[in-house]
Amino acid sequence: MNSSAAVLDLSNKSLATIHAAKLSLSAATTELNLAFNAMESLDPILVGSCPSLCRLNVAHNRLSRLPELSALRFLVRLDLSHNLLASLAGLAGCLSLEELWVPHNRLDLAALTELAASPGLPGLRTLVACNNPADKVRPQGLAAALLLHMLPGLDSIDARKCGAGPERRQKLALLSDQVRGRSLSSCC
Repeated sequence: MNSSAAVLDLSNKSLATIHAAKLSLSAATTELNLAFNAMESLDPILVGSCPSLCRLNVAHNRLSRLPELSALRFLVRLDLSHNLLASLAGLAGCLSLEELWVPHNRLDLAALTELAASPGLPGLRTLVACNNPADKVRPQGLAAALLLHMLPGLDSIDARKCGAGPERRQKLALLSDQVRGRSLSSCC
């Protein structure tokens, strides 16, 4: 395999660790596909080996945790779908990240709020987070409303546009109603 390839497809290779792919990685790699493997974690070696990485796909693995990924300064698209993640703490500071796919994980509402942890994800525009425990938060739509409040740059949640239009205002009004309702019920 060409070690200077900008696009590296290591999907469906039964890889358990990034070490198995280390010889194929290079500083020039801009796209890395590790989907449909058996990886339980991403080794921090990935960060050091691919500083130019723009797109990373690790969908359909067994990831249960993330290393600190903020050093991937050019990362704009990350697919972590169909894994075992219960936390997204390693994403804080991925300042260039525009698109994040995390459906079919173990993410509750607290885990999704980690996306707004300092320094946050100021470039995030698209978030797909459906089919996680956070979906069970009631009333329906409250989790999306909270994410819109915390990540005001979002344009799309779960493939639904939520720009500056009426849908965004409706979701934020739902959040406001819930906050007021809690305040009233907690003092009475």
